[in-house]
Amino acid sequence: MKILYDFFPILLFFVAYKLYGIYAATATAIVSTIAQVALFWLRHRRIEKMHLISCCCTIRCSSNGNQQWPTGCSP
Repeated sequence: MKILYDFFPILLFFVAYKLYGIYAATATAIVSTIAQVALFWLRHRRIEKMHLISCCCTIRCSSNGNQQWPTGCSP
């Protein structure tokens, strides 16, 4: 059951990507990782490091917004 709980945001991301596209999938991933950390804290009154790290990485990597690529670099 813990494995399903750990992979829940990834599963939701791929389902949302398949149904609605990359922007909805990114928003789903952000919301689901925040919800995962919050629900775990409410239930156990502690936060697992791995959940917090994945939450921070998800938010950071998906919040690049309108930044331009440096000169000489291409995506």
